[in-house]
Amino acid sequence: MLKKLGIISLVISICALGFALITQRTKAGKATNGQTVSPTTVANEVNGPVVPDDKRGDDKELPEAVIRQIEAMRAEKRTRTKAERKVDSNLLLEIKARRGERIAGLERMPQTGVSVSDDGYTDVEIRADVTDGLIAQLTSFNATIKAVVPQYRSVTARIPIDSIDVLSQMEEVY
Repeated sequence: MLKKLGIISLVISICALGFALITQRTKAGKATNGQTVSPTTVANEVNGPVVPDDKRGDDKELPEAVIRQIEAMRAEKRTRTKAERKVDSNLLLEIKARRGERIAGLERMPQTGVSVSDDGYTDVEIRADVTDGLIAQLTSFNATIKAVVPQYRSVTARIPIDSIDVLSQMEEVY
């Protein structure tokens, strides 16, 4: 009886392997009906059609205001301190906007999409070596620690947005 179950199991495994190989061959370029399928056709089915550069219609230049904004943001990024480079760009722009800081070359600060509560708290994921000092610092900010995963060097917390610059200066924080 056990021998029959083993043989049946082996037959099922071989059938499954055969089906997987047929599926792979189909995806790799051979259709099951013998027709050849190009890699481009497979890519188009997965990602949508690829439009050649000369057919995209981006022959129009960007508006001058957009070019100025891009250049202003590039210049701002070049001036960031080591600690500021650790902070997400949108979060950093939100902090600067709340302080009333301006970015040279911009008429107004761009929208960041960062959600900040009325009491000034925001949710963040902190990439860091999780140490007692880091947890103590977060506690001193009255942060709500949601998750601590040392093996992934991650802490998720709800912290005051004004404390992010102090936090980013810590050596443990990446």
